[in-house]
This record gives sequence, C-alpha cells and structure tokens, in this order.
Amino acid sequence: HVLTGNGDEPALIFEGDRWDLSLGGGRGGPVDCYPVSRRQLLLETAKCALALEDLGLKPGDRIALNMPSIPQQIFWTEAAKRLGIL
Repeated sequence: HVLTGNGDEPALIFEGDRWDLSLGGGRGGPVDCYPVSRRQLLLETAKCALALEDLGLKPGDRIALNMPSIPQQIFWTEAAKRLGIL
C-alpha cells in the first residue's frame, strides 16, 4: 500500500490504557490516542527487523517479546513475523 501512494493512510489507531473521564462530553476517552500511518508502520517494522537480524536471529528461531501494549510491540511482532521468527 505504501508503494502505491497510500502510505499516509492510518494502519492502526493507538488508544492508551489511561482514561480521562472529562473527555468526550463526560463519556470519557483515552489520554493517548493517535494514528500510526502505513508508512510509519513499514519503516519502524523494517528497523526492528534489522535489529533482530543484527542479533543473529534467523527464520525458525524462537523468541519471546515481553512488552506493554504500545505501538512498538506491534512493530517488533511484525518484524519477527516478516523474518519468519517464531
């Protein structure tokens, strides 16, 4: 999608765990909320994939990613998936 010119479209919308009850007209809303574009997802995933390769990981290797629920968790998971790392 990025190569066809759709890199600015949101790939995902991150909503943090912290909640502010004064937002949304009293209904509440997340304190942290922002989109991650397809281009940003691709670039960050590529950076993480290079880091995993630099650690000597190859397809078929097994790793455990212990991260909080943040967009970086998705970047690292997608990078491992792209490299064939379990």
